[in-house]
Amino acid sequence: MLHYLLYYPLRLLMHLYFGKMTAFGTGVLKADRPRLFAANHPNSLLDALALSVLIRQPVYFLVPGGMMRHPVARFFLTLLHALPIYPPESGRQALLKNKATFERCRDLLMEHKPIIMFCEAWSRHPTQAPPVSKGIAKIAFSAEEIFDFKLDVQVIPLRLHYADPQRFRTRLAVWFGQPLRVRHFEQIYKDYPARAVRQLTAHIREGFSALFPAATAAAPLLGRLVQMKVADIPAAATYSEHHELLQGQPLPDDWPVLQKKAGRYFAYLDHFRLSDACFSDRYYFPTLYYLSLYLVPLYLPGYIFNELAALPARLIATHFFANTRFYASVKMIAGMATYALLWGVAAAFAFSQGADRGFVTLTGIPLLSYLSLRLTPMMERTADHIRFVLFGRKHAHLRIKIAKLRRKLLALMQEQAEVVEV
Repeated sequence: MLHYLLYYPLRLLMHLYFGKMTAFGTGVLKADRPRLFAANHPNSLLDALALSVLIRQPVYFLVPGGMMRHPVARFFLTLLHALPIYPPESGRQALLKNKATFERCRDLLMEHKPIIMFCEAWSRHPTQAPPVSKGIAKIAFSAEEIFDFKLDVQVIPLRLHYADPQRFRTRLAVWFGQPLRVRHFEQIYKDYPARAVRQLTAHIREGFSALFPAATAAAPLLGRLVQMKVADIPAAATYSEHHELLQGQPLPDDWPVLQKKAGRYFAYLDHFRLSDACFSDRYYFPTLYYLSLYLVPLYLPGYIFNELAALPARLIATHFFANTRFYASVKMIAGMATYALLWGVAAAFAFSQGADRGFVTLTGIPLLSYLSLRLTPMMERTADHIRFVLFGRKHAHLRIKIAKLRRKLLALMQEQAEVVEV
């Protein structure tokens, strides 16, 4: 019951915090089976909150026991269905608590409640698959063993990827991997339990490897080339989320030539602060976007108020929590607190000047702030278009040269289509 009371406020909060949330492979969420999610952990508490919104049902997740030492933290984490887990070096008492947590996880799986186990104890922002412990397999087998492998527990690897984990209104993409059915290891577990745990753990690692691209020195440049490629494809927004996965492809035979031309092309774009989309054959600037120039008087007050609230939060997080695992969560909570404080001060001052002014301030500030967030992509594209028009008038010959260079790049990529094909 508590989950359904908190779900919609939490969903609103996540959609306000993230510029875009995209999930791939969500078909695995439709089956009514016991599910144990094995996830990477790039952004502390935000990972669990975002996944609880995407999965759309009460989610339980395991956290390091040290996070629940403080009574206030323990209260809020328990409210969010967190279960403590302790490292082996914590002592015998901690291991007994782990046993109780594993039994609780087993009971939740029997009730078909999803459980998320982060493979890394503390959050980090990796570019490769995280290490996988045997604890995930042990929990799954302990639940299946009681029902003689008729419970049909599924272990699902998933990957969270933030465009920038420390930025407000960043983009979040979540990939759900192929589910692993624990009942397929029934005979091995009955004969050799330790071997079954090792084999299931190895399969989970393979599932993670399919979700993470191979890291190469050319990955950043390949990522920009993939984005340039999808700019000329219909529904490019659908495909652009996958560019991280495409970076793991092998390099083309003529990579030095492509690298040289791409380096020159992107150097031009970076120097003049232009986007690749402006030079795309499919580029268009909707006339409707010119209305954004008339919306600037409405956009600026909300933008200024949002920045005033974000500045103290950014300073607090940077100076006191920059090197900690809770940086993004602290910045989000501090931003919400400073926004509420500024909103309350402004409303109180307005009410002291009159009830009408107070009511307008109390309702107008959040409306203008939300309008500013919604108009930001339109304003950024309008500014980009204005820069492009001014650049074309001042450097007409250079604009033609850059466009030709882009066409040559696309021709080279067409020859090696398997490298950046969507």
